[in-house]
Amino acid sequence: MSKWQKEHPIEAAIYRRKWALDNPEKEMENDKRRYQRDRTKRAAANKKWNDSHRELLRERANAKNREIRKDVLKHYGDRCACCGETEPKFLAIDHINGRGDKNNRDKRVTASFYRWIQKNDYPKDLQILCHNCNCAKGFYGECPHQSFKIKELFNSEVVVVIAK
Repeated sequence: MSKWQKEHPIEAAIYRRKWALDNPEKEMENDKRRYQRDRTKRAAANKKWNDSHRELLRERANAKNREIRKDVLKHYGDRCACCGETEPKFLAIDHINGRGDKNNRDKRVTASFYRWIQKNDYPKDLQILCHNCNCAKGFYGECPHQSFKIKELFNSEVVVVIAK
């Protein structure tokens, strides 16, 4: 920085800005050089800040993940498709037809799965089940609620009249 720039910081800033607008290609080259030169300094400063603000960053990420999960649950109806449970802590996303090829299973963890759902425009082959219904479906092939509903249909005195 020159002596004049130190003595007249506002005028120097105005001149610098005008020069940058008049010479965009040269300014871009200068920016690239500055970026390369300062890259390790910035990386070290970023790491130091991230390390000293780890709890804040974790809280922000958790809040964002909760918002994404809330949005996904709202899109799919905010209730278990089987038993009607509405407590969000009990709800999970279920693949309606299973996950397909077991050797090619999704490796996404929960938070990234919810982001994937949003980015892929809420796929139609997903539904909300409570953890009980989801586990039962996984272990037994169907939820006990479904077998109870079928039994109720057969045991009810519903008369079907076929019109001729």
